[in-house]
Amino acid sequence: MIIPMIDDLMRQAQIGYRDLSRIAVTTGPGTFTGIRVGIAAARGLALAADVPVVSCSSLQVLAAAERQLNFVELTSSIAVIADARRDQVYFAHYGQHGEEVIAPCLVSMNDVYDRLSRVSPLSSRKVVIVGSAAPEFVRLYSNEAISLGNSKSMPDAAVLVEMAAGLPVLARPVRPLYLRKADAKPQAGKSILRQV
Repeated sequence: MIIPMIDDLMRQAQIGYRDLSRIAVTTGPGTFTGIRVGIAAARGLALAADVPVVSCSSLQVLAAAERQLNFVELTSSIAVIADARRDQVYFAHYGQHGEEVIAPCLVSMNDVYDRLSRVSPLSSRKVVIVGSAAPEFVRLYSNEAISLGNSKSMPDAAVLVEMAAGLPVLARPVRPLYLRKADAKPQAGKSILRQV
């Protein structure tokens, strides 16, 4: 399904795969299948078009969207908090210029508040909170330094495209960012040895 969607988009843009200079993809966190499909498609297209793949986390795209599309003050940092279920959230914190202050991690809401307090005293600096779990976080930890952002809860592909030119090309293949172990596991004694 993803390749026909890409083909349709390329036709609408009136460009061919040879016109591409790089392919950008998010690495997660997110659903296991979604991340794998996206990265596999990006790697396959990049191989066919002979262009590099660049990547960043989905949380970084959400932070960039808030800064670019909603004109966040340059004095503010951005915390991204996305619902990961099971009373946990995916969390990352980005500084005034988009630099990573806290790398993407899987934590509880309380941990988010504690980590933000340690890195940047909440009384001295404003933190804009975005992501699917942002409204709940702001409700629980209301503070004059914390404000709710406006960006969507899902990464915006247009923002990723804008970021692509500045993302580094890695020497190794793009890999998924999994912050939680898979729920589905092979049954013990039922796996088949892979031929090398």
